Amino acid sequence: MKAKVFIKILFISFWITVALALIQLYFTNNNSYLGFDTQSTSTILLREYLSISLWEFFKVIIFNLCPILLSILFLTKLRSKYTSKIYFFFIPYIGTTYFLYLIYAILKFPALYENSLPNALRPFIHKSSFYLNPNDFLLGSQILTFTLIAYLFVDLLKNNHHFKQKAGFYLIAIFTISSALILPKLGLQRGQKKGKPHIFLLAIDSFRYDKSLNKSIVPNISHLAHDDNAISFHDHHIGVPRTFPSWVELLQGNYSPKTGIRHMFPSLAIRRYPSKGVNYYLKNNHYQSSVISDFAGDIFPRFQNGFDHILTPHLKIENLVKMGIEIAFPLFLPLMTTDFGLQFFPNLTDYPNFADSSKLIDKAKTILNTSSTQNSQFITIFFSTAHFPYASQWPWYKKFSNENYKGSYLFQKSPRVFHSEKITNEDIKQIRALYDGALSSIDHEIGRFIKYLKEADLYDNSLIIITADHGEDLYEEERLQGHGEHLKGNNVLKVPLIFKMHKDSSIHSNNIQFTTRSVDIMPTILASVGINIGNAQIDGVDLSPWLTQTSPPPSPMLHAYSETGIWFSNRGQSFFQKERIQYPNISQLLSFNPGGTGDIILRPIFEPTVIAAKHRSIISENYKLLYIPTHHGQNYYLYDRFQDPDNFFDIKLKHPKKFEEMKKLLLDMTNKLEVSYKFVNGYWVTM
Repeated sequence: MKAKVFIKILFISFWITVALALIQLYFTNNNSYLGFDTQSTSTILLREYLSISLWEFFKVIIFNLCPILLSILFLTKLRSKYTSKIYFFFIPYIGTTYFLYLIYAILKFPALYENSLPNALRPFIHKSSFYLNPNDFLLGSQILTFTLIAYLFVDLLKNNHHFKQKAGFYLIAIFTISSALILPKLGLQRGQKKGKPHIFLLAIDSFRYDKSLNKSIVPNISHLAHDDNAISFHDHHIGVPRTFPSWVELLQGNYSPKTGIRHMFPSLAIRRYPSKGVNYYLKNNHYQSSVISDFAGDIFPRFQNGFDHILTPHLKIENLVKMGIEIAFPLFLPLMTTDFGLQFFPNLTDYPNFADSSKLIDKAKTILNTSSTQNSQFITIFFSTAHFPYASQWPWYKKFSNENYKGSYLFQKSPRVFHSEKITNEDIKQIRALYDGALSSIDHEIGRFIKYLKEADLYDNSLIIITADHGEDLYEEERLQGHGEHLKGNNVLKVPLIFKMHKDSSIHSNNIQFTTRSVDIMPTILASVGINIGNAQIDGVDLSPWLTQTSPPPSPMLHAYSETGIWFSNRGQSFFQKERIQYPNISQLLSFNPGGTGDIILRPIFEPTVIAAKHRSIISENYKLLYIPTHHGQNYYLYDRFQDPDNFFDIKLKHPKKFEEMKKLLLDMTNKLEVSYKFVNGYWVTM
């Protein structure tokens, strides 16, 4: 082909691609992330990150230019070889191939495309998902693609003598490259020759304790909990119902007032402060550590956690800007979200509507398959799909859904932080169905991972922990949807904790009923694999004596402390908005640090107010005390958490002695925890 002809074709392909991109930009409107409206900041971000936005747009154009260019080149070659009538066959052929793949992509991840679909089409897709299998459309697209490739190969063999001579070489090269890409994934590490047991920490975002008891939702987790070597903790509580501070508490064994990570947007100085967490001790005992996650795991690159390998997204404004550009092209997304495409657009893995738990398991298997059998591994897998917007892939999003549902929440549901919304009973059923489906999708992958461990002869000699960073409210009474805004009830603070011990452990009890805390996980993991942390100054307690000793000590009588996170909005009619210390909404609270690191941090001027405004609670035996500061004083509520698990009935007037006892307990514990704040006239203020 002459150079002039090629340049002409390249020019036409480029402008076709640009035209398609501009049409998509015109009709696509993506101004939210996890339910947080970004319209008010989009102009600022584009101005500060204009060059990055333009480059990302250009990258999208170039990536999607290639298949269009190849298609036009192919059609041009056919036209020169045959007649122009060939267009009437191959243009529909190529169009049908892509259309089948587009249907597959939309049915597989409808939440990814939902904002780009006409309103009338969404119920149709939801209904169709009960009767159509997206993999059938994928297979059809693959057959048409391979048929076209085979046609080209045969045609070259017939008409190109030089190609015919080297055809065998090409086939061998294709086979060799394919083998190099595929065979490492097929490898299977067999057992562990020596060393300490592998440790697998499998954490599920927003996983409620009550859901862990439902075999129809999480059958594999339920089966693991009934393993002879498994212990279930039935009264386990987290400290802060937000992902970042909760994870730091778990890994370091200290409550958030000591770690300094008290909300989702801590300062750079606090995040860079080193600490002796679980990885510090594991590394000193020849463990290699890795953390793997999708969108909610973007907190891990943001603090000193000691992991050797961090295979997670990174929450930075720069990355969010790139992601915002990428998801604006629904016609290009099917190619961009392939394994190949994600190499060029990794920020798409940070998009909540594109959570894929199977990729996390594949990464974990790759680590195990490529690691030395001499090394012990600590692998943390954090699954985000159960976090709102509960956007699981097919078939999970429709597993518990009503196929006749026609409301607004067909495939996902983010909280409306800045706007009120009318939720019907049918909507609530659908939202809960999406959440249950998301949990089932994760449970399926955990089952696949456990099967792999058994096939690789790693299961028996591994310590497996299943837990959560927090739970989730799903419109129970007045508590709306989400987590972190209040401390009422069990749905957010009480989460599952399961330890499947390794084969050398002697299990005393399969069920622990006394209260435990997320800060207890770190010392218990270390003790369970024989690592002594000496006199480490941590808030957590080693629970292993109650797990393995034939005559365990008496119940440790642990007190569980909790506090709220940041309120993202100062609007709404919910009870916690009426009873709180007011401060601005999230768009005014945060600094985006444009031109710097790109990290999102709380403006220092608001830090004392955010800390002073926190609701706090203490759990001790049957009772729970809730402290709520307001502009007009402090409110205290006492609940019997077993008789009144939803915390509807304040009993402090009926039990004044218990109330004073619990109040003193909360104050004493908080005084020990607070590093930079002191209690003055009923409020926590800076020293």
